[in-house]
Amino acid sequence: MNYKTMIFTALSMVMFSGCIQPKIPDNYKAIAPQSKIYKTYDKFKDTTFYRHEYSLKNYNIPEVYVVKDQDKIGYRFVARYAGEDWIFFTKIYFVNDEGDRLLFTVKSYNKKTDISYGVKESIDILLSEQQRKQLIKVLSSSDVTMRLEGKYYKEYKIINTKQPMLEMLRYEGK
Repeated sequence: MNYKTMIFTALSMVMFSGCIQPKIPDNYKAIAPQSKIYKTYDKFKDTTFYRHEYSLKNYNIPEVYVVKDQDKIGYRFVARYAGEDWIFFTKIYFVNDEGDRLLFTVKSYNKKTDISYGVKESIDILLSEQQRKQLIKVLSSSDVTMRLEGKYYKEYKIINTKQPMLEMLRYEGK
């Protein structure tokens, strides 16, 4: 392959790599036409999981999803970190521009960690009704920051994930 062909191929790959959209997993179906909320059913556990389209297409973001079994509904929050170094987070802070705050304290043994292709840490928390309401209040502001803190910390502006998280926190699993 000559030099010009190599450069053209490389530039084409860079230009078109942004055109590929992540796919919704086949086992998830929209709850209604044009809905951004998708569900999947686990027949072994008799449980339905509801997730936002944005979360299904973007992995390394904070997420809220809903779990419904029989007549019970649960709201779950997932915090994720991906980077080059460990932060060993045990606290998750949310702060908004109105001064509202929310703190989750987690045990390190409840977190998932992965060291393939960098460092990944995540935690999946079942929200109490009080935590759900507090999270709605904090996320309803125009400027929200989340901090994952442990030995080190990482801060994230909650911008693109705010609306999907609020939609899921308000969803009643119908």
